[in-house]
Amino acid sequence: MREASSDGHGEGKSTDGAGSESDRLRADIDATHRRLEGLLGELDRRRREAFDVRLQMRRHPVAFVVGAALALGAIGGGTTLAVMRIRRRRRLQRSPAARLARLWQISGRRNAKTEGGSGMLGPVATRAAQVAVAILVRQVARRAFGAREKD
Repeated sequence: MREASSDGHGEGKSTDGAGSESDRLRADIDATHRRLEGLLGELDRRRREAFDVRLQMRRHPVAFVVGAALALGAIGGGTTLAVMRIRRRRRLQRSPAARLARLWQISGRRNAKTEGGSGMLGPVATRAAQVAVAILVRQVARRAFGAREKD
């Protein structure tokens, strides 16, 4: 008589065949698990090396110096441009034309708020004429009084 399998369903595979199949699957799973652990360990090592600044400086000194020079150049260039713009704005704000343009802008904004944006040209032109006359009067006064002081 044959022995019944351990699951109690009568005849089936012998216990030796089922045991070897499960052992083989278990060994295959363990081998895959070990291989994945090795790969994860390698990835972790590479990640640490990639973010280790001192190690990267030793391995790639020229690239590190070029990158640092580019970064410093960008910062210095940006600062230089900002200073130049500030100086240019200050220089332009002193001129009569700049004052006139500024008053033109301010007058246009005020009229846009009060009149809903229509009919801006009249008040703006009036304001511009006032500023132009004030500038001319100052220049004439400086020339007239400056000439008397010399005598």
